[in-house]
Amino acid sequence: MRRLGLLLGFTLTACGPDFRPSPEPTNMRTIRMAFIPTDPQTPSASMQGGRGALQLVAVRVENGAIVMDDVHIGRAQDALLSDVSDDGLLGHELFVSVPNDQSYSLFVQTPRQDPTALGMLVMTLEWGNGVGGVTNRVHPGPANVDLGQMLWVSRELWGTSYARLLVQHEFNPLALSDVDGDGINDLADGDDDNDGVTDDNDSDADGDGLLDAGQTLGALPDSNGIRDGDGVPDLLE
Repeated sequence: MRRLGLLLGFTLTACGPDFRPSPEPTNMRTIRMAFIPTDPQTPSASMQGGRGALQLVAVRVENGAIVMDDVHIGRAQDALLSDVSDDGLLGHELFVSVPNDQSYSLFVQTPRQDPTALGMLVMTLEWGNGVGGVTNRVHPGPANVDLGQMLWVSRELWGTSYARLLVQHEFNPLALSDVDGDGINDLADGDDDNDGVTDDNDSDADGDGLLDAGQTLGALPDSNGIRDGDGVPDLLE
């Protein structure tokens, strides 16, 4: 598999057509990501304070708040156990299933007590928004999403309590959606909702009637001061 450079010391490996998730109902799709610890002798649980499980989570955020009846949490992966990747490295695969008619922000958490509830933030996931910025929100669309495979490097390199992963261009999930149905995917389309306003000047680029700025993890309240200055939303601390 070929390896591509990733922000903050991570590497994303092309998985190609080997990604074959379990069949989903026609109104659902599967989102996949994976990562590989750089040092197999160091359990990946060490990156998240010794907590023993990881989950890929998709949440719908509207007007700066999580829609609590539209939270989707993947099966917990034991952080002390690893699967073997094609190149022989020990790694982890995380999956979550979501309805295909909504947009969702993605992150990785470690559960508290209830593995079906929101836990504590471990990794944020971001990709280019097509107009020079980044987003953590996938648009509605029928296609399964493979975010590729990422290489874990010790968080001490950047001194934060969570990792920020930047998905490479060829795995950008916006290339799999077309919200206005004009035949141009949202990553390449300069006017995603075909309203005559270019996306770089449009506060609601996907045309869902909500301000885009209020639909990302960065819009969630971060005010209780448990971890000053790290940008972790209150609900995920």
